[in-house]
Amino acid sequence: MIEQFQTHFEERNFKQLTAIQEAVQKPLEEDKTVFGIAPTGSGKTLAFTWPLLPKVMKGQGTQILVLEPSQELALQTTRVMREWAALLGLKVHSATGGANLRRQTERLKKERPEVVVGTPGRILHLLDTRDLKLNNLFGRDLVKIDVRAQDHSRGPVKHGLVVARTMSDKAVMLERLSQTKNFRALVFFTSIKTLHYTASRLRHDGISSATLGGRQRQTERETVMRQFRKHQVKLLLTTDVAARGLDIPKLPAVVNFELPNTADGYVHRTGRTGRQGEPGLVVNLGDDQDFRDLKKLLADTDYQLEPMTIDKRQLVSGEDAKNAGKSVEKATVKAVQKRQHDAKGNPKKEVVRTLDSFSQPAKAKHKKKNRKNKGIRLKHRRKNEEQQK
Repeated sequence: MIEQFQTHFEERNFKQLTAIQEAVQKPLEEDKTVFGIAPTGSGKTLAFTWPLLPKVMKGQGTQILVLEPSQELALQTTRVMREWAALLGLKVHSATGGANLRRQTERLKKERPEVVVGTPGRILHLLDTRDLKLNNLFGRDLVKIDVRAQDHSRGPVKHGLVVARTMSDKAVMLERLSQTKNFRALVFFTSIKTLHYTASRLRHDGISSATLGGRQRQTERETVMRQFRKHQVKLLLTTDVAARGLDIPKLPAVVNFELPNTADGYVHRTGRTGRQGEPGLVVNLGDDQDFRDLKKLLADTDYQLEPMTIDKRQLVSGEDAKNAGKSVEKATVKAVQKRQHDAKGNPKKEVVRTLDSFSQPAKAKHKKKNRKNKGIRLKHRRKNEEQQK
């Protein structure tokens, strides 16, 4: 690492390089094309930023192109690279879909950045219009580096199973989770319809939440992410596609409102919490069948799934969860017994209507009219009237 970077490294209170950062440094310095594989949150952006930026020549056009799958990840990478590029007087420009194309084109021509970070669609458009030139890029000698087994940058993460059988039950549980101490979570859905239903219900109940969708404008996404990072929003509802590449420092928890269908999906979701040595929490909502399927899905991993429950606005697990469940059951039994006995402890005598009496309301009794007597009375009245005349 060059001197400017080493000084800034120490100023940021970084302690040591991660496994991927150490592994790719030399190959990248030797101009080799590296295929690096590492866990989520292990510092991959800085892994290629530190070795590559010192090789860039100032004022010689675009020499580094970084492609990212989403707008959010591209903007995040831009912020990271711009911080270190500024130490060398280099410019980093972002080119993403959803942003103003004309403004991006004008900045490219005016600033002539040495580094461009963008999404594939926008980069291809800029290449077709010749507004972006990549004459100074090359790639050779592919080197694959996989440090997943050696990486220990992850903090301790608990993986909990919380029983919620229906979508309505899950929404209620999400509300209860939001009321626990210091709780803030990224909530994952597989169905857009379910996401919108839950978001509407949370808004109606006054729960602090927001949604992050794939079709949002870049400014909307930035606003939502800023609110979530500043703890102005407790629950951020999203999907796998919309949340791809998100980096949220010190994220306390991830909630799987709908469980993922693949082991890789579970890994990518849960990798958002417990980064850089910070503790994390994963809450999986579902019923017994869901949990059996999830355990089968993760059979080849080392995740330890444990039952959890909410007791007195705290999420508890293990023996505490069992005891909490028993205490709730015991309190319910006592409440029933108290309702069924008087002050002296004797059973109350009361008339209880059956279920049939509720479902079948009593029919009103109608008096049967005596039409025969009515006719006789009418005949006598008319006869009297004639005699009086």
